[in-house]
Amino acid sequence: MLRLWLQAMGACFLAAMLSSPLWGAEPPRPGAINYIEGQATAGGQTLTEKSVGSVTLTAGETLSTQNGRAEVLLTPGIFLRVDNHSSIQMISPGLADTVVQLQRGRAMVEVAEIQKENNVRVNIGNASTQVLKAGLYDFDANQGLVQVFDGKTTVQDDDGHVVVMEATNFA
Repeated sequence: MLRLWLQAMGACFLAAMLSSPLWGAEPPRPGAINYIEGQATAGGQTLTEKSVGSVTLTAGETLSTQNGRAEVLLTPGIFLRVDNHSSIQMISPGLADTVVQLQRGRAMVEVAEIQKENNVRVNIGNASTQVLKAGLYDFDANQGLVQVFDGKTTVQDDDGHVVVMEATNFA
């Protein structure tokens, strides 16, 4: 009877270990580099495919692409994709307060999931765009443009003017 009970407990323990994440495994943090294609640097260091998952942008660090592209995790469910010949600076890599400055070029933000507590912002020049809903957003620092393909944002400039941008379906 005791042997049967010990076997059952052992089986439960083994099942729990196999179904749980690795002990000590750290979930990806905001600012983590998720993808590299071509030439890119972060904090002055050249990024390679081996940088994926091991390099994280901290406050003040810059990610620049030359002839290449990169993807950065902003928060769980929100990804920033940096285009060729573009540069971003991580202002704040917090889970609840994530701010990125697009210095030059283009970037897209894909929001698969956003929490009401998230304050995710992309700054271009003196304008700050807050992402409010799941969707797809395009930012162009060279043209000073923000496009909302799907989702909703607010854009605030130096003068305090706020513009709400929401994608509409004309079909």
